[in-house]
Amino acid sequence: MCRDKVKRLMVLSLFAIVIMVIFLPSGCCNSAPDLPVAPKVGSLAPDFEVTTIDGATVSLQDLKGKPILLLFFRTTCPACNTNMPHVQAAFEARGEEVHFIAIETGSSNDSVQQYAETNGLSFTVALGRGNTAPNDYNIQFIPTTFLIDSQGVIRAKQVGAYASADALLAAMEDL
Repeated sequence: MCRDKVKRLMVLSLFAIVIMVIFLPSGCCNSAPDLPVAPKVGSLAPDFEVTTIDGATVSLQDLKGKPILLLFFRTTCPACNTNMPHVQAAFEARGEEVHFIAIETGSSNDSVQQYAETNGLSFTVALGRGNTAPNDYNIQFIPTTFLIDSQGVIRAKQVGAYASADALLAAMEDL
């Protein structure tokens, strides 16, 4: 008698599964959520508008006409801290020819301003908190650097720190 109940329960369960599969909307189990797509090398860079630590507003449109180094970082990120002297050295070498903008992705203005002063950063540092730039660029790991040509096309993307200022300058050579 116990076996009959188990068999009936198994048949009913199987029947319920078949009914669910038949009546579920097609593709519901295979569709992925809409995730932001990272801009690819060779595509136009998404426009952004950010506030610098000095209170100015900067957008990609304002910077077109000259190549751009766009860096996303965090003040608390060890790899970012290793990378920052390389970025500063590259700025000192190519800052007249290339716009450098670093967007901090989460700290307050005071923290970012103190970080910039402590590290002697003389290029544009902006706040990513409260705007869509990190999301528009689908930043998942930091540091992430985009090298954008004067027409606004992404020419290179680096996830992680550069090994040296020379490595960064070599990556920027074709800008």
